[in-house]
Amino acid sequence: MSTVQVCTSFPLGQRIYPKWVNRKKRLHSTRLLDDRSLFCRIHKKIPLLLNKLSAFSVQKLQKGFTIVEFILVIALMALVALLTVQSLHPYLSKNRLQGAADTLVSDIREIQQSTLTHQQSYSLVFTYPNMYSVWQDTNLMKEVVLPAGIELGAFHGLSTGPSISFLYNGAASDAGSIELTDPSRGLTIIVELKTTGSVLWRFQ
Repeated sequence: MSTVQVCTSFPLGQRIYPKWVNRKKRLHSTRLLDDRSLFCRIHKKIPLLLNKLSAFSVQKLQKGFTIVEFILVIALMALVALLTVQSLHPYLSKNRLQGAADTLVSDIREIQQSTLTHQQSYSLVFTYPNMYSVWQDTNLMKEVVLPAGIELGAFHGLSTGPSISFLYNGAASDAGSIELTDPSRGLTIIVELKTTGSVLWRFQ
């Protein structure tokens, strides 16, 4: 009786079958072994690739920025800051002029209220180019300097000169207007004083 011998020592992906085994079946089994061996090789290399990628990332982070990259970042930040300041400058100038007008109107209303309450003479006197003072008769109460870049402009309708005062009933001694200007930006606010004593401001 003849026996069939099967070799168990064969290269990966290759196997020896008895002659009676169908050739098609042998080819299919060989391809299956090849596919599995390829999958195993790829699967074994995945952790190695991940370790290399992780090491590269850590090395890049530890290395930090180069001089060129650092200079580019600084230049970009400086450009953004410059554009921001230029865009905000008109708004800041306008806001500074509005603040000066609000302060002046508040001081005018304060001397009006003091005159009405104490029945004494209070006045607000302007001094060119950027200052005014508050007086009680001949006593200096306070001096106010306008913000940088803000100046006194023209006066209209004030017969007593560049000053404002009120009667004891709260009415204005003279009706008129005072201009506050920002020459660098060409902005002007007109502070109006009516005979009734009401005071308000508006942009020209």
